[in-house]
Amino acid sequence: MPTSSTTIETLTSLLSHLVRFPTVPEDTATNRAALDWVQEQLKGLPLRIERLEHNGVPALLATTKHPRNPKLWLLGHIDVVPAPASAFEPVIKDGRLMGRGAFDMKYGIACFIALLQELGPQLSQYDLGLMLTADEEAGSADGAEWLAARGYRSQAIFLPECGTSWHMELGAKGIINWQLTARGQSAHGSRPWLGRNAIDRLLRVVDLARQNVPTEPCGDPAHLHCTMNLGQLTGGEAANQVPELAQAALDMRIVPGISLEEAAAWVANAAATDDSVEAKILFSSPPFRNPDGTAVELFQRLANEAYGQRVPSMIAHGTSDGRFFAPHGIPILTVPPLGGGQHGADEWVDLADLTRYYGFMKQFVQEFTHLPSTTR
Repeated sequence: MPTSSTTIETLTSLLSHLVRFPTVPEDTATNRAALDWVQEQLKGLPLRIERLEHNGVPALLATTKHPRNPKLWLLGHIDVVPAPASAFEPVIKDGRLMGRGAFDMKYGIACFIALLQELGPQLSQYDLGLMLTADEEAGSADGAEWLAARGYRSQAIFLPECGTSWHMELGAKGIINWQLTARGQSAHGSRPWLGRNAIDRLLRVVDLARQNVPTEPCGDPAHLHCTMNLGQLTGGEAANQVPELAQAALDMRIVPGISLEEAAAWVANAAATDDSVEAKILFSSPPFRNPDGTAVELFQRLANEAYGQRVPSMIAHGTSDGRFFAPHGIPILTVPPLGGGQHGADEWVDLADLTRYYGFMKQFVQEFTHLPSTTR
């Protein structure tokens, strides 16, 4: 079991094992194997362990008292975005552990395992649960969203996602992913007036929709505004041919205070100006704000008093599985340690800071979930 002198070695070992699992969402067999490994690490502990699946997507839940509504859920996702095989071999360099998932978010799962192992026989004194899913990077429909819909609740959720180090997320922007399709009429490139250029029509609609969001540089260092990103654009077959078909993928991020319906109208109204352009929503999720609560207050107070660590608040530009629980009045505590490079080639987490983070997390979990004494 971890001790203060061996915590960095324990966390490094656990995180290295987790990184070696190439747990991309579509590889359900590897995700099951990774959750099997996590379950093995919890063997012999006084926990009620439940393995669930929905549409073939696995999940693991472990609780000390209440199987559906512990006082605190330790929430995480074991899946990661795709990467070359080399990214799943952890590398330690300059005090950093590098590899796919190191910061998004297997460091958190390593902390969860170490905490449960360290508390060991004392777990019966605490009211907490571990919830691990395997499809967050694919939208969470069969993971956190499904579990929230089934009535899994708590007084707070600790979710050590990636983000801005030692900043607490007050909430997160919402998402709308669009597929835009424009149809034109082909012609020879030397006679464009004889055709209708589908790419030109598509770009005009995108530019019209973008008039509803600030352009960069926006002047706001926090970027607390809605955004639109044209992530994909395809069309045409040759430079000397007027394209008759074009498609685009548009990613919108919506700040709290603006509804999905209001933001969606920006694109829908722009597309309505050209009857050759069709706009279809592929995925959407609303923005959310974190409910206030004693858990948030305790978290920030302990960080400041015990560790001298300020934890400023922010609105996250990306979203997390917290969006499924926050609407039920559950505070989501998302604060990462020092790390970065999520979804990139150089994803990393600082091991010394992770050890410090673990000590703080342990103190917070113990204080928040400790059960009243029953002795007289």
